[in-house]
Amino acid sequence: MEMNVVKRNGDKEPLNYEKINKVLLWATENIENVSASDIAMNAQLHLYNKITTKEIHSVMIESCVNMISEEEPNYQFVAAKLANYLLRKEVFNTYHNFPSLKDFIKTNTKRGVYDSVILQSFTDEEFKKIESFIKHERDEKFSYASIKQFMDKYLIKDRKDNIIYETPQFAYIVMTCMIFSQYTNDDRLERMKSFYEDISTHKISLPTPIIAGMRTSNRQYSSCVLIDVDDDLSSIGSSNEAVVKYISKRAGIGLNFRIRGVNSRIRGGEVVHTGIIPFLKMFERSVKSCSQGGLRNGSASFFYPFWHTEIKDILVLKNNRGTEESRVRKADHSIQFCRLFYKRFIENKDVSLFSPSDVPGLYEAFGFNDKFEELYEKYENDKSIKKELINARDLMNTFCQERIETGRLYLMNIDNVNENTPFIEKVYMSNLCQEINLHTSPIHHIDDGKIVDSFLLIKNEDEFNLFKKENELLAFYNSKDDSFVLNTKSASILNFGDVLKNKGNENIVSEKIELVYGDKPAEISLCVLSAINLGTIKSFDKLESVCENILRALDYTIEYQDYPIHAAKKMLKRRSVGVGVTNFAYWLAKNGLKYEDENTLIEVDRLFEHIQYNLIKASVKLAKEYGPCEYYHKTKWSQGILPIDRYNKNVDKIVQRELECDWESLREDLKKYGIRNTTLSAIMPVESSSLISNSTNGIEPIRELIITKGDKSSKKPFVVPEMSKLKNKYSFAWGFSNSAMNKVVSVIQKWVDQGISVNHYYDKSKYADGNLPVSEVAKDILEFYKFGGKQLYYANSLDYKTDNFNELDKAFDSSESQGDDDCADGVCKL
Repeated sequence: MEMNVVKRNGDKEPLNYEKINKVLLWATENIENVSASDIAMNAQLHLYNKITTKEIHSVMIESCVNMISEEEPNYQFVAAKLANYLLRKEVFNTYHNFPSLKDFIKTNTKRGVYDSVILQSFTDEEFKKIESFIKHERDEKFSYASIKQFMDKYLIKDRKDNIIYETPQFAYIVMTCMIFSQYTNDDRLERMKSFYEDISTHKISLPTPIIAGMRTSNRQYSSCVLIDVDDDLSSIGSSNEAVVKYISKRAGIGLNFRIRGVNSRIRGGEVVHTGIIPFLKMFERSVKSCSQGGLRNGSASFFYPFWHTEIKDILVLKNNRGTEESRVRKADHSIQFCRLFYKRFIENKDVSLFSPSDVPGLYEAFGFNDKFEELYEKYENDKSIKKELINARDLMNTFCQERIETGRLYLMNIDNVNENTPFIEKVYMSNLCQEINLHTSPIHHIDDGKIVDSFLLIKNEDEFNLFKKENELLAFYNSKDDSFVLNTKSASILNFGDVLKNKGNENIVSEKIELVYGDKPAEISLCVLSAINLGTIKSFDKLESVCENILRALDYTIEYQDYPIHAAKKMLKRRSVGVGVTNFAYWLAKNGLKYEDENTLIEVDRLFEHIQYNLIKASVKLAKEYGPCEYYHKTKWSQGILPIDRYNKNVDKIVQRELECDWESLREDLKKYGIRNTTLSAIMPVESSSLISNSTNGIEPIRELIITKGDKSSKKPFVVPEMSKLKNKYSFAWGFSNSAMNKVVSVIQKWVDQGISVNHYYDKSKYADGNLPVSEVAKDILEFYKFGGKQLYYANSLDYKTDNFNELDKAFDSSESQGDDDCADGVCKL
């Protein structure tokens, strides 16, 4: 039967197989082990009368995608070339001829999809120079999963009509223009060229909010938002409003709940509290209220201490049993543990559960072991305080069952977090993906933190009296009686915020101080992220420029992004960033290393020493140029404390070697210049953005050599890098123990400021009757804690069973545990 084709202009013509073959010959040129004729034969099954030229192109792409296999992986590159061809035809109606960079930006600015500041920031001459940086041929080097992910998720488009407005290289260069639009240094163009090179060759992996938003009018680039919810209605309501605003801006949410337990007394017993679950359901609905610009659904993780009186109900919030009213399944949940719990777990003793409202100060102490244990035991012994006892093993038993059954019950070791941190202040919580650890304070009004006015803080009384006649907003600090005299009528509704930071520093005569709304400190913490693609790093000396490029870019995003909630503006004082890695599994494979090999730990230790050293070095360099972050004094950096000083020393039992970087010189520079960012590193999952750099996720092992990501309407077969060459070098997630993973993670955590998003894997076939005992899960958790592990993310398994830890006592008596007598707290005797 004769078949006609409908062209782009609507005209019809007979189907010309020669044209199809010509395109396929071009697409397969210089690609080994692929066949244009095989693609054509496979595609013919899907051709029909009056098919459009665009549909023919899509059929050819689908034909290639269906032919990707371990034996013939290179069809991914044929599919990618065809997809890139289709993309360019749609955006420019041509494959080779592109508009000038300035004209391209003008067009998208008129469409309203690009930020107008880009055109205002560069001269015609600068645009021509920037245009010379672009390497459009790099679009032809993508794998199919990479180009498809770009087209589906990251390229700017009209999502209603699915009209794309840019190509990857244009997206990269316009992102670069945006990031450096306000850069004032003389080397601006050189910095831009270097940064563009790093992101377009995928040395740097940027996160979703930056890739999708950096060049649009949406100026919220923080990936992670941490919100602390206090035990009152004003805090609950304001926090809920903050969730909606940040969810709509493509951020992942972490929520820490200090809400009292069910049946707690309110107003002297006039009413009793409904408990935490009704409020969790409210937040759950808010999280799911926005689709994040069509990129992904809103998501959040909720955090709770093990000692909360409703912990038994909290542990089962995600399972499929129970009623809808008693479950919160559309959020994930993270339980916080510490040394006291693990001690009692090992000793098979009870722990006490409290309503937070009945135990003042316990939240603040939770994370500092000695202080917490003293206060916790005091409340346990106070007969006037309502409490409930539960056996620690029973609690852990339920935790492990739910973790395995749902895969999505997370864990946070709050003491390990606060011991190995750059912060002097306490860290209360983490984020959606369990890698961010930043200080937070609850908000009680949506305007908390809003700058109302400013005044001059003066240390000299005579000077104060002199200025008092001319300026109403003045304050005098009297060091004798530790008091302030504030000359302002509005003092009753304000707090002094950071006024106290200069108490006792007589060298400071006067300082401008901001007055903010609210009678309590309030802080929503944010973190902007990026990752180093380890697959592109050929030697450690390449890390210096990559780390500097990342920090310069992220420092700009902090300065330039919008802050929809005032309490989040303390980000400008902290400048917290989280630089992680991606393609770790590939890095191991190409270096002949496996997760489970002992010699791997040495090389991992070397790698992350150099990464963290260069990040600190770059941040000190920025501090030298622009000054340290305003909250430098609130960090251990200001005390000269480096990662080499504060990591969990149990790690020395599994890896020992001489340091390779000049840490003492760096320490001196740190003391001299300060640091630009309070935090520098965090190991995130790098799930979505890893596709565009064709990299394995974060530090995760691979599950298969080829894995299909996406959904039914958008299949993206991801082939691990250099599969044909390295297929026998990769470690598979199900092929080694979680103990091996724990040790690799512990060595990485030694260097990392914040946390690591860590997954555990369980192969049911390795256990009797194909069932996974929870004692195995518990042993993995205990070992993770012993070596300083901070947070656990997913538990990937196929089956589970309970056995009430019948196997654990034997494990505690093992010869390995007897060698740990030097462990100070005894918890590491596993």
